[in-house]
Amino acid sequence: MTNGNNATVNSIVGGTSIQDFVPLSWQDQHVYRIGLETLATETSTLRLGFSHANSPVPDSTLTPLTAAFMKNALSVGWMYRHGHWRFDFAYQHAFDVSQQVGVSDVKSGEFSNSRTEVAEETFVLTTSYIF
Repeated sequence: MTNGNNATVNSIVGGTSIQDFVPLSWQDQHVYRIGLETLATETSTLRLGFSHANSPVPDSTLTPLTAAFMKNALSVGWMYRHGHWRFDFAYQHAFDVSQQVGVSDVKSGEFSNSRTEVAEETFVLTTSYIF
């Protein structure tokens, strides 16, 4: 960061330039998904899906800001058509996942010997009008 316009911050850091580096070392993420869809009636469709992924964040650079990435998720959905209108509802449950940090690569080391745990519930409702 250069040419800051806050005189107080500039006086603390000794100039108008701050250099900071946060190692992430993220890796490729592989996600596998499978889904089924069936026509329940002439106007409605049922859906079911499952996904599995690996976390792209190595333990050594994990922080609460990056969190542990979801690994397994189950989803269900329903679509209803009425005339030109379409209504889609979906629910996804991402199973609890935790990730442990041994020795953190973050300079200050405040995340060493920590653990991040994440759970997620997602509800989606969309409405469409087809011309």
